This record gives sequence, C-alpha cells and structure tokens, in this order.
Amino acid sequence: MLEYLGISISLVLTSFALYFVISLKGQVAEVKAKLAALEIKLTTLEQSKPSSNNTSLPTSAELAEKQEEELNTLWEELETLRKELVVQQQTSISAAQWQAFCEKRMPGFTIIKTELRTLMSVDVQVAAQLETTLPAYLTGDHLLAGLIDIVHQPFEQINWLDTLILPISPYLENTSNATLNTSFEQLLAKLGYGLIKPIKGETYQADQHEVVEQRLATSPRGTILATQTWGYYQNGKVVRKAKITISAGQ
Repeated sequence: MLEYLGISISLVLTSFALYFVISLKGQVAEVKAKLAALEIKLTTLEQSKPSSNNTSLPTSAELAEKQEEELNTLWEELETLRKELVVQQQTSISAAQWQAFCEKRMPGFTIIKTELRTLMSVDVQVAAQLETTLPAYLTGDHLLAGLIDIVHQPFEQINWLDTLILPISPYLENTSNATLNTSFEQLLAKLGYGLIKPIKGETYQADQHEVVEQRLATSPRGTILATQTWGYYQNGKVVRKAKITISAGQ
C-alpha cells in the first residue's frame, strides 16, 4: 500500500513541477496527457489487488509477481517524466524566461530578491539562515530547486515574520551597517511590514512596546532607556511589539 501512496504523491509533485516548466513552452496538453495516463494505470493496478477470499485467481504468488512487475514499470514511467523535467530545464528555459515567469507569478519579485541578496552578501551566517528558511526561488538561481519550492512553499503562503524577519533580527539589531539596515527596511516595506524601532528618551507606548525591565533613573517614569528587540507591524497592525527597558523614576 505504501508503494501506491508513494507513486501517487510523486505524481502530484511531478505534475506541478512539470506544469511550471512546460507552461513556458506551450506543451501543457502533451505532458498532462502523459500524467493522466500514469494516473489511470495506477488506479487500475491498485484496484486489481487480490482479495484473500477470491479463490478463482491463479495463485497469490503469481499475482504478486505480476503486480510487482507492473509497479516497477509504473515507477520507470514516472522516472521518465522526472527526467523530462530536467531536460526541459537544461535545454529549453532561459534565465530570462524564468525571471519573467517569477515576476508575473510574484509581484515585486525582482526587488525582493535584490534586497535579499544584499542582506545575504554581508554575512555568511545571515545567508546560511535565509537559505534554510526561505524558498530556493528567492535565495538562488537554480531553476529546478526553485520549481520544487514553488510547489512546497508558494510565495503567497510565506510567513515572512518567521522565515525572514525574526531569524535575522538579532544580527541587524547589533550592527552599525547603515546600508544593511536600509536594505532591510526597504525589503520590509515591499513585503507590507514596518519596523518599530524605539528611540532612547521617548515615552513608552503600550500599543507598540513591551516593557521587559524597569530601572531607577532620573528621567521621568515611562521614559525609554534601552531597546532589547525591535518590533514589527504588518499593514498597519502591530504583529510583534518592541521589547524595551524603561525608567521607573527615582
């Protein structure tokens, strides 16, 4: 049973990836027909499994051998489709076509990717972190990896707070690199996010700040003394408050 499930899942993933490739070449109908044929074979094979109560069949051993051969054939045909995906990638799709597809599929793709590359070029740890949490079509130029990640992690379903913002915030909060911070803020704006960056001497605001420490100080009670972590808002709504230290007065 696991073999059938494995083929079914592989067929679905291969269908998606192949569709993205051949849609750039106008060969959708041809490859869809091949996939449909494989699905029919899979259904037929699964329905032909022997029943333990059916004594009219030759022998269970003979039937098992026949089904094993059919299953192997199905795997081989699926592997052929996978190879077709690689061939299509290597011989048919140019970098310009892939770029055009991504720009059409994902608004602001070029700007987002440019700003990400700026962030990744500054520090190897930041780059390694983003390559782990973000899909390949945003962090690199490998077409096949990008196609697979479009299926697994579509652009519109990315949780930017968890996959981009929070993983690299600790580094950015402790760097004095103005170019890097500017690039980060431009990227946030493009993604619909904004930065809450408390300034020392300002007054605590409950809707934007979370107090994690209070200290005795000569400044009025509620005055911000230090910022522990930045905060963020999305489309005007606070999604993570900035953590601060404030004055408790004298």
